[in-house]
Amino acid sequence: MFAVPITPEGVAKLESHVVEHGTLPEPWSSCVPLNVALPPSKKALNTSGYQKLQEAVDRLLDECGISDKGSLLAELPDSWERHGDLVVLSQGSFSATHVWHSLGDRLWQVVCGALGCKRVALNKPVTCNKFRTSSVQLVRGLDGWVEHVDNGVTYVFDVTRCMFSAGNVTEKLRLSRLDCSGETMVDLYAGVGYFTLPLLVHARAKSVHACEWNPDAVEGLRRGLRANAVEDRCIIHFGDCRQVAPRGVADRVNLGLLPCSEGGWPTACAALREDTGGWMHVHGNVSSKPGASPRTEANKWEEPLTVTASERGHVGVARETALSGSERTQEESSGSAAGKREGNGYWLDWASYVAGRMQGLLAECNGGTRWTATVRHLEHVKSYAPHVDHLVVDLECRPVTDPECRNSD
Repeated sequence: MFAVPITPEGVAKLESHVVEHGTLPEPWSSCVPLNVALPPSKKALNTSGYQKLQEAVDRLLDECGISDKGSLLAELPDSWERHGDLVVLSQGSFSATHVWHSLGDRLWQVVCGALGCKRVALNKPVTCNKFRTSSVQLVRGLDGWVEHVDNGVTYVFDVTRCMFSAGNVTEKLRLSRLDCSGETMVDLYAGVGYFTLPLLVHARAKSVHACEWNPDAVEGLRRGLRANAVEDRCIIHFGDCRQVAPRGVADRVNLGLLPCSEGGWPTACAALREDTGGWMHVHGNVSSKPGASPRTEANKWEEPLTVTASERGHVGVARETALSGSERTQEESSGSAAGKREGNGYWLDWASYVAGRMQGLLAECNGGTRWTATVRHLEHVKSYAPHVDHLVVDLECRPVTDPECRNSD
């Protein structure tokens, strides 16, 4: 037995047929029509929450004798993030601080009652330091520690100290579908475990070396590992990944740093196994403005592009593979390059650039041994800004074992 959704217009046509012929038309003759009440959508729930919040705050302002309510009610948030019993209100909410401050904790009690939470925080711009520290302000509650469950993975972090990007959900889901059984992973920018935890919980990685230099994020990662019961399969390396990352152990390396992870590319190459090589998942913000190149300011490359004659030929192969790989995986991943903007030359130029640089760096860190770095997939994660997109390129990196190829240069 299975259910088939029918629009109201379709139901009307079926009912008309029954009235005229006494039975449902083929192929519906053996079906039983049922009216099912669907659960409300997230948008409807948020709209309902906003109405409750507006009514509750409006009553509070009346009780406090504040008559000029129009501009104040315009500062109510129309969106928020919910993490368990804590709600983070959108930037700009309750910005007339002198008025709202005069209401004291009564305001936040009202907000909690309307939104069904126990703690409230105000979202603020991210601090521009090396940790990109969260500036979220907790206005009700004792601390900002939360548990956020996403695709069966529990992430633990302090919203006032650590960033948590919900926009990377598609990439976390994609990595979760990998079969990493028996593989050793290195996550160079682990944070609170955006990718470390899905790789352990769903992709079944044998072990993950997680590198992170933000002490608050490390504490969140430790708690997340315990919450998911995978702490025995993760080794945390606290500090700058360029100094603390292990060498020669990885079957797969993840470089999830934006806007660009190029400073860690030599470290990633050194982390791969020397005998078999492995895979790299390289993130980057890529500009597609007219006239842009893989080395635009938006991408913040740190070194000039230098590709040898042998590398240059393989980069051409990588460019072709990027196209075919995206076409192959279009059904598997709705975020693929082909699915979003087929043949986007800026994206493919970036992927080719990454492959060429990695190929040269792999040779340098392995005593001149020749390597291949082939683009196997190009993933569009999200639009980061106008004409700037967050991409991930999957590289398969292997040492060349054929003696003739070794001496061909």
